[in-house]
Amino acid sequence: MGQTQSVSINVKLANKDLRTCDIKEICLLTDGRFALTDASNQRLKILDASNTVTSSPRFDGVPFGVCETEIGHVATTCQYPRGVDKVSVLNVNDNFSTKGEFTVNARCNGIEYASGILYVCCGMSFVVNDSTPGHIRLYTLTGELQRTIPHDVDSKVKDKPISIKVKPKVNIP
Repeated sequence: MGQTQSVSINVKLANKDLRTCDIKEICLLTDGRFALTDASNQRLKILDASNTVTSSPRFDGVPFGVCETEIGHVATTCQYPRGVDKVSVLNVNDNFSTKGEFTVNARCNGIEYASGILYVCCGMSFVVNDSTPGHIRLYTLTGELQRTIPHDVDSKVKDKPISIKVKPKVNIP
């Protein structure tokens, strides 16, 4: 059997982070960097190959989920305690310019991307008064809702059906 190695990585920014980091999600980018969401400091953090935070834009809400959409671009879910949650698509190679953003009328949590579709986990928040049952919403990168997958897997799937083609992940040495 192989051995497991544990590594501690400090992602707290001395001059910018006022709170203890609360990493909600992490995503390995195609180029070998990592994207992390730090909820307590309201930041998306990018780590380079040497595990150093190279950039960290701050959000006006609380970033939660993160995934890569294409090389150099990530999508994040951002939660707002007194507002409507959003999904943002950012260019992480170009000073975090916003490629697109749209609102979701339910609590947004995790997010994933495949074949041009964003899969957004929504509903059932214990922090805010959101009694919406947990479900998955499928959006285009421009925010067009394609389909909703209800929490009850035996229920009829709403909206129009789509086909999904998953491309293989690239292994980085």
